[in-house]
Parts: sequence; C-alpha cells; structure tokens
Amino acid sequence: MLTVDLHPYQDAALEAFLSRGNLLLALDMGLGKTITSLGAAEELLGREEIGRTLIVCPSGLKLQWAQAIATRTDVATKAIKAKDEVLEVPEDRYCVVIDGTPAQRRELYKMIDELHPEYVIVGYQTVASDLRYIKRIKPGLIVLDEATTIKNPAAGVTRAVRQLWAPWRLALTGTPIDNRLEELYHILRWVDPDVLGDFEKFDRSFIKRDFWGRVKRYVNLPILHKKVADVLFRRKATDPDVAPYMPDLYHDRWLVTMDESTARVYRRIMADLGDELGNLPARERFDLAAHYQGHSESTPAGRIMAIHICAEMLLTNPALLAESDSHYSREIVQTGAIDGLPESAKWRRLCAEVDALLADPGNKIIITSRFRRMVDCITERWPDSVAYHGGMSPRDKQAAVSRFEHDPTIRVLAMSHAGAYGVDLPAANVLINLDPARSTGQRNQIAHRHVRAGSRHDRVRVVDLITAGTIEERTYNRLDLRGRVASAAIDGSGADEIGQVVDDVTSLTEHVTTVLTGSRR
Repeated sequence: MLTVDLHPYQDAALEAFLSRGNLLLALDMGLGKTITSLGAAEELLGREEIGRTLIVCPSGLKLQWAQAIATRTDVATKAIKAKDEVLEVPEDRYCVVIDGTPAQRRELYKMIDELHPEYVIVGYQTVASDLRYIKRIKPGLIVLDEATTIKNPAAGVTRAVRQLWAPWRLALTGTPIDNRLEELYHILRWVDPDVLGDFEKFDRSFIKRDFWGRVKRYVNLPILHKKVADVLFRRKATDPDVAPYMPDLYHDRWLVTMDESTARVYRRIMADLGDELGNLPARERFDLAAHYQGHSESTPAGRIMAIHICAEMLLTNPALLAESDSHYSREIVQTGAIDGLPESAKWRRLCAEVDALLADPGNKIIITSRFRRMVDCITERWPDSVAYHGGMSPRDKQAAVSRFEHDPTIRVLAMSHAGAYGVDLPAANVLINLDPARSTGQRNQIAHRHVRAGSRHDRVRVVDLITAGTIEERTYNRLDLRGRVASAAIDGSGADEIGQVVDDVTSLTEHVTTVLTGSRR
C-alpha cells in the first residue's frame, strides 16, 4: 500500500484514471506523476484487479522509479551501491529492474517467472530489443513515463511499445506536445486509439499545409482541446488547487553581447548559412527541430544543421568548434577564424553570476547545456560540483543526484540536455540554461527539474543566458510559438479568436539578412 498521502489534485487524477481505465496524465513537471501512478498501481493491486505493473521509462530513470517504490510503498527493501552512494530499492520479490547485458536480462526474465513481482521496470530501448520477453510479462497495468518517447511513429521504440497492451494504461508526461501537434496524436493512439481516430482525419481537421505538405498553421484547436479533455488529466503549477504546494517560480533572462572579434566570425558563419539556405530545393523549408536526428552534411539540410550548430558552439564556447566532428566546424577551425578569440560573453557572465550565487551557502545551482563538453568545463571550473549527462549509467546518474541532493558541499550540478528528462532535483533553487533547448517539451522538462511539489525552497529561479541579436533569440521565439500550440490543444488557451496559431517567427533567411545587412551599415 502507499505510505504517503496524495495531494487533493493527485487524488482527483487517480479517480479520473480509475473511472476510465486509460489516461494521459499531463501534470506539469514536479506535480507528482510518479506518486500518483504508484497510487493507481497500489489501489489496483489492493483490489486484486491486477497482478503486476510494468513501468516503461527512460533508462536513466529506472532506479529513480525503484527508489520511489521503496520509499513510498510498504514493500521490503534492500540497499545497493552506486559509486560511493547507497540507494534503497525494493527486494526482488516485489520489484525487478531490467538492466545489463542480454544474458543478464534473460536471467532477470526468468526471475520474474519465478518470483512474480508486483513491479517490473524497463527502459524504452530494452522494450524494442527484448519485445518478445516483455510481452510475456503480461502486466495488468502499464505505465509509460515520459510518454513523448513514442511521439515518432516511424521509430523502432514507438512500434515496439504499441505492441504492449494491458487493460489499464497510463501515459505520463508534463509535455504532451514536444514540438508538433501531431505528437499528441501518436501518444493518444497508445492510450486510447478511438479518441482521435485515423491520422488522415486528424491531419485534415487540425493542420493546414501548403502545396508541398509543410505546416502553415494549426486550426480548430478549441475543438481538439474538447476532444482530448476526457482522456487527458491536466494540471499546471499555477492552478489554484496546485499552487499552494509549489514554490514560487521566477524566470529571468541574462542578455550578453558578443565582442567584435567573435561577431566577425558569427557574421561569416551567417553568410555561409545564407548560401546554404539558398541551395535548398524550392519545395523544402528548413526546420531545425526536424533535422536534429543525424542528417548527413552531404545534404543541403544536413549542411544547414551543421552550420547552425557551429554558430551555437561559437556563442557558447568557441573552443567547442575545435573538438567538433562536423566537417563545417573543421573548415572554420582550419582557416584560423577562431584563433585568439576570447572566452564567450556567455561563459564570462556565467562565471561571474555563479561565483556570486555561491557566496550564499543556501544556494544550490543547476547549469544545463546541450553540449556534453560544457558539462566538463563546468565541473572543472567549480570543483564542488557533480556531472549528470546521457552517457552515464543509470546507477551513476542516480548516485550523482543523491550527492547533489544530500551532500551540502556539492553546490553545482552540471547537466547535459540529454540527461535532463524526468530527474527530480528539489534541493536546487537556481537553474541556468547556458544555451536553448531543441524543442518546447525539452525546454519545459529542463527548466522544471527543481520546480517540484517537494522543493526545499519557497522561491526558485530559471535563467536563460542569451546572446543578443543572434539565432539564440530566434530559437527562444520559436520555442514560445511551439508553446502556444501546445497550450491551445492541451490547456484551451493560446490560439487566436478563430482557433488558430500562426507561425509568425522570423525565418532563418530573414535573420541572416538582418545580420549581414546590419554589418554593412
């Protein structure tokens, strides 16, 4: 049974799920999706309506889920070592975490057959590789954590997860629309395929495209909001029944200006970007978010992406270009363009601000970057810090979280964007984004790591560090646009008076023209 009390809004979510049987639980980050899900599992186990719950989550969160079961239900527990940290998890007869080599995982599947645990926890990639074993588990309840993982219908993980079925299904995400409206459709297809019907009908009803199939605008969003309202339980941190349990959140922007030598290199990169944009086929408009998953630089779109990322590296830390595998970055480095460049304006501002914050012993700070190398730069600059990134094992990630949360001498956590999903960091009161996220969903996930109902602070801050007059400002404007689309569909707000959200953000071509025209004045 659950050993902690749910907040009233969590009780309402639990009742909504139990009355329907399948639900998209879209609580804002930090509002307690995990504890609400465990409440649902324990209720169904207590009623003997299910024998087992399967939790599917990102690999780095498996031990976080195991710890939640150990500390918030009445199962017997054991201690495991993760580096120098000791973690409390359930005994195997209550919970099995699927991990390790293929041979080790096969032994764990045998253990499930022998012990009949109430919980099985598995990562998304393991579902794709071990689908035939996972199907044999036959859970009564499936919980999909970070359900935007199945937003791409062509991905192998999505195809595998769609083959998992249980009479009770619960999808969890604070960001049901990560970057495009279509993502909500693909999540709900697993939760309840009857809600939105076939994709062609959904596409015709809510998306207006041009002759080439590119999205021009989203329409009829109030109707979509009404259609999904029954299958979606939504609460925001600012809602009246939630706000009393949450810390006050303050959002700041620190604007910095490039020095002239860096600005010259930036203008050169923008000129190259303009040339490549001009080489795009007439039917294609470049969308950066659509091309982040490994386009070859031999294609026009891949070349544009490489140049764009090169500009982002320059703004964050010019030294990143020298370590990049990108052909374009190497071309810039080989010309000597970055030789002698000073530290970036963002890095200088970051160092000054973090040093000032650390003068107050009550501050604990998260610093995020999309660039893995910057995690190392941060931990080298502030020795009393810990790293957290996508390349770490689940045990090492959880050990890093434990140190940051419980060791008063660890004041800074350096986090890559790849490691930012789902982790709880209530000890922090300041989060600084060194560079922008790739999507609205990722932005919200990152920014709310410390905005939790269990926060140790009454007031928390999120700071975006932005280089003025650059693609970074445009990126944040695009994230705001995507956020309006999500709000219109999920919250019923953000659309115009006729139910549309129109793309009104400056294009990359317009930005390049502005930069180059301004440089000639």
